Parts: sequence; C-alpha cells; structure tokens
Amino acid sequence: MLTRHARPGVLRRALKLGVQGFVSKSAEPAHILSVIRTLHEGRRWIDSDVSALAIIDDCPLTDRELDVLRVTGEG
Repeated sequence: MLTRHARPGVLRRALKLGVQGFVSKSAEPAHILSVIRTLHEGRRWIDSDVSALAIIDDCPLTDRELDVLRVTGEG
C-alpha cells in the first residue's frame, strides 16, 4: 500500500485487510522501488517508524477522527 496516510491507525486497518507492504508516498523514489522489489520477491515490508508507533499507540482513530471527536466534545 502506497499511502499519504502513513499513520498507525491506517496501518492497522491495512494489515487487517491483508496488505503485505506499507510505505509512505513521501518516501524517496529509490526506497519505494526497493519496497516494490521486496514485495515482488514475496516478502512483507512495513515502514518501521509507522509500525513502531502502531505498537505503542492503542487508539484506532486517525488524527482527523480524533480532532473531530475533540471538537464535538467541545460543542
């Protein structure tokens, strides 16, 4: 999955759907190519920064969803 939403909640949802690769669109083109090659070889590739955050971040909501929830709570 090549995404501009490389956040823990998005990663968790993507993994539940069976995604084998997860990388941000903002990554260097050479890095994206390397990830594609890794996936083509049948291996899995998940961005290490996002996966680390997903492990410690228990909230399944996206940043935007959290913002909406905060604003709604404020009236």
